[in-house]
Amino acid sequence: MENTLRRYGMKSQMPGDDPEKRYIEGICVINPGANACLPGYGAFMATQYLGFRDSAPDTAGIALGASSITAQLLLPSLMTGFSIHFFPWVKDSDKSESMRNFQGFLWMTIPFTVTATYLDQLAVQFSKAEVLPPFFADKDVMAAFLSGIIPGGGFFYKGRRIAGWSFYFSEMMLAGYGVYSADHGRRSAAAFAALGAIKLFEIVDAFITRPSYSFYMREVERGSGDVTLSAGFGIGNPREPVVSLGAALTL
Repeated sequence: MENTLRRYGMKSQMPGDDPEKRYIEGICVINPGANACLPGYGAFMATQYLGFRDSAPDTAGIALGASSITAQLLLPSLMTGFSIHFFPWVKDSDKSESMRNFQGFLWMTIPFTVTATYLDQLAVQFSKAEVLPPFFADKDVMAAFLSGIIPGGGFFYKGRRIAGWSFYFSEMMLAGYGVYSADHGRRSAAAFAALGAIKLFEIVDAFITRPSYSFYMREVERGSGDVTLSAGFGIGNPREPVVSLGAALTL
């Protein structure tokens, strides 16, 4: 494991110092700024801060991220036939309290969408470049932590993009429905209860799920559990036949 981390870690593969610091800066500073300029595509632009060479954006991931941001901005207006004010902090006669809360929720969760899109693009770049993400020595704890704060974050970290997006959309829809139906106590409570159960399951699953990076799994599973048999024959001293037999189990 130590040799694998040393060979495929960012310190040996990428230019620059302190990859852990750059990874956190990319999430907290570089990516939000890039997406403020170019929503969706900014997530790919931010990956360059880590030093990837000859990288290319993943179109499907960018489309998902940009579509999600667009929906968060325009969904309340579409639901009301564009009769309400575009900004959530402005209350008008056509905007009900539940719609205002729902609109505010959608706008406030845009940073989660931006981060999920960035982590998705990073999963693609790490896989193509055959480089492991920072903090990979404690990959399970890191994955559980990311899933605790970002829907699907731990799965993106381990390279499992479909699972990451599935958890993201499931949790965002449940949270949004819970906020929108706050006037209906039972519906809202059921939505948030389901959200809590899915979130707990996600954190546990992110911790125990194996990474999908093929180059990493190839290294750590190489020869695992193999039994090797060997046999040899020779002439010893004084010219007596010598037969050797051996068996080795690789754990």
